[in-house]
Parts: sequence; C-alpha cells; structure tokens
Amino acid sequence: EAAALVAALGPEPPDDEVSRAYKSEETLPSFAESDGGAPMSDFFTPYLKMSSDTSSDNGGSKKKQKRLAREVASLSEPGALPRELTGSIFVRHDVDRLDRMRAVVVGADGTPYDGGCF
Repeated sequence: EAAALVAALGPEPPDDEVSRAYKSEETLPSFAESDGGAPMSDFFTPYLKMSSDTSSDNGGSKKKQKRLAREVASLSEPGALPRELTGSIFVRHDVDRLDRMRAVVVGADGTPYDGGCF
C-alpha cells in the first residue's frame, strides 16, 4: 500500500521548489494575534497568571506598552522573522495584553537543534 501511495504522489519536487512553496504559504503566518481557540492566558503557568492578572497596571508601564507596541509593529512586517524550510520562528501575542507572547523556534539544519521545535 505504501508503494502505491508513493507512486500516486509522483516524483518528489526539487528542494528549491518545496522551499518556495513553504515560504509562500499564506495560512501559516510567522507573527499573528491570538484570536481563536484557547485564550492566551491558558498557556501561562498558574503562578504567572495569578501574578500578572492581579497586577494593577495590567501589563506594565506605559513605556513598556509603547515599546511592546513598536516591537509588535516591527514583527508584523513581512520577512521580519526567518521563515525557511530548514528553520523558522513563529510568534503570537494576546490581543488584549501585548506583554503575553508565545514563540516557537524550529531548529535549523546542521545545528544541535535540527528538526526540533523549541
């Protein structure tokens, strides 16, 4: 059955073609707001949730919020984060709290992190 499936798929495309297709994939943004599924607050430890949710300034000083807003704007630019087939970085942030971000780094080829997600 596996041989029939491989035969049905046809020849494997060249690496550069696969890489171009991966880079152009619109459904997998490198940087995005967390607007669906579980709220971002569910991804933080109970200690962090308790300490940050009860803080009076709800995410830090105005200076910190302005700095985070600039960072979000720069990360939102196309090409701001590496997006290669061999290594990428994906970041998402809470819509309500810019100080809540999650990132996944995909290990690049030829490194000790090759093929892993961190």
